[in-house]
Amino acid sequence: MKKFEWIIVGDGRYKKRFIAKISQENLKKYFHFYNFQSHKNLKKFFHKASVCYLSLNKGKILNSTIPGKLQTYMSLGMPVLGSVSGEAYSIIKKSNCGLVSHASDEAQLFENILLFMDMNNTKFKRMSINGKKFVNSNFNKENILNTLYKYFVR
Repeated sequence: MKKFEWIIVGDGRYKKRFIAKISQENLKKYFHFYNFQSHKNLKKFFHKASVCYLSLNKGKILNSTIPGKLQTYMSLGMPVLGSVSGEAYSIIKKSNCGLVSHASDEAQLFENILLFMDMNNTKFKRMSINGKKFVNSNFNKENILNTLYKYFVR
């Protein structure tokens, strides 16, 4: 089983509570926190990671959105550990770019973490390639404009 550590970048509204809980549970050695970073500085964090985590609460509007982070992770070839529902869940499943659980399904999220910890490099590489291919096929600016053009010109 691989070593598993979390690199948390950003300043979300629950950060202080989260840090306190980690401390209370004696899990500090597994978490590394960094304040908000510019896009330019984020590259160094991606290079340290094997997997990128994406979470999004349940909600009618949230379920129909595709977070920009998902597209970024996929385009960089980062396997995704998702805790999301709706469209983002479907994309991760369809593209096979990572492992995903529905938002708030902690048991499945934990299972997915364990699966990533036991995963061999070949599977990581396959997920990386799958994510890049999916982004290039589905989120390519030229393809989107061509689709819109066909839709409106019919």
